[in-house]
Amino acid sequence: MSEIVSTLESPSDSERTLKISVSSSLVAKKEKELLSRYSKEVSIDGFRKGKVPISVIKKRFGDALKEEAVEGVCRDAYIETIGGKGVVPLTRAQIGNIKQAEDTLSFTASFEVIPDVDIDYKDITVELPIPSITDKDIDRVIEEMRISYATYIPVVRVSAPGDYLVINYNYLKEERGLLRPDTVTNFGFILGSNVVPDEFNKKLVGRRPGENVEVNIRYPLDYKESSIAGREITYKIMVNEVKEVKLPPVDDEFAKICGFQNIEEMREHARKTLSERVDAQIKEILPGVVLNKLVEQCQFDPPKVFVDIAYEDWQDDIKNGRVNSMDEKEMRERAVWDAKAKVILSMIADKENLTVTDEELKEILKKSLSPAEVKTVFKDTDRRDYLRAYLRRGKALDLVVKNAKVEYAEKVDRHKTDDQKPESSKLILSH
Repeated sequence: MSEIVSTLESPSDSERTLKISVSSSLVAKKEKELLSRYSKEVSIDGFRKGKVPISVIKKRFGDALKEEAVEGVCRDAYIETIGGKGVVPLTRAQIGNIKQAEDTLSFTASFEVIPDVDIDYKDITVELPIPSITDKDIDRVIEEMRISYATYIPVVRVSAPGDYLVINYNYLKEERGLLRPDTVTNFGFILGSNVVPDEFNKKLVGRRPGENVEVNIRYPLDYKESSIAGREITYKIMVNEVKEVKLPPVDDEFAKICGFQNIEEMREHARKTLSERVDAQIKEILPGVVLNKLVEQCQFDPPKVFVDIAYEDWQDDIKNGRVNSMDEKEMRERAVWDAKAKVILSMIADKENLTVTDEELKEILKKSLSPAEVKTVFKDTDRRDYLRAYLRRGKALDLVVKNAKVEYAEKVDRHKTDDQKPESSKLILSH
């Protein structure tokens, strides 16, 4: 029989197992080589170095030599075999199931690879929930302009929605991990607007200058400011002034004050402004939407090593307050998503032969690092390769986004959900 016989199995998309059998003669040969080397290198009392008899070496190190010979043969057989299998291991092979018979030695070598996935990325279609611009949207822009030209008249009556209030309030401010009291003075806002929490708006209706009001707000556990998330905070407010807001009429005279010839030109400017906002919104969310679509349409198991790395990154982000806390299940699901995205973008970069030159890398690093720090990065091979791989994945996503077909869904009323924007999934290129 041949001295080495092997078969390659695929337990999953990213797992590979080599079953290898070798002739016992290779083990005997390796053991003989080790005996010869040990006899020349080891020092044993009563013998000059390099003159230790083979029989003494066998007696002293026999079991260890046999074990080392088997490990050496397994390692050598794996290295020789993997080269002809057309696979590139992503992780160090785990050797196991070693069995020794009279004429053969068999074992398995398990490792992970980048899965061979068929990715349809050149003809991808995504749908964006971007509603069209309506006359109501334009009216709202005009209203914003009216407010900027409003006059504020002090009144002696109690406050009502739409009035301009000037208040002082105390609150808790985070400093070095501790909550300390702080005061904001002469803070102005229109009562009923979304500039302040709803609790402020409700409690400050029907108030006169000089009145003091307490507002209690229970913040949810997932509140964006971790220092007050899950806490009930008491705000002590004093009303300084109540002013009635007088808005200018919407006519050609007002348009001229704003720098336009007439109200029609003013409305056209508002439409253009809204269109630019929509374009900016699309540019912001499109990469995330495209990547989501790619991940959803590619059904495969990503390499466990990538999942573990992404999982550790999420743990680090939570620990350092960069993202809100989440349960184990959600964190694991996000790690799997990140690992799949990493595989997909890496494969696209390979298929498109995308590269990142040293000059490109330097130019990007110069934007955030000093010349000395850039030199340090280039001396660190691992860090440089990591950044280059990150940028290659970014180029791959840019390519897919550029070629993607975008469809727009008219499905939301922007007037009812003024502050809601289509969310893009977390775009992870570096995890």
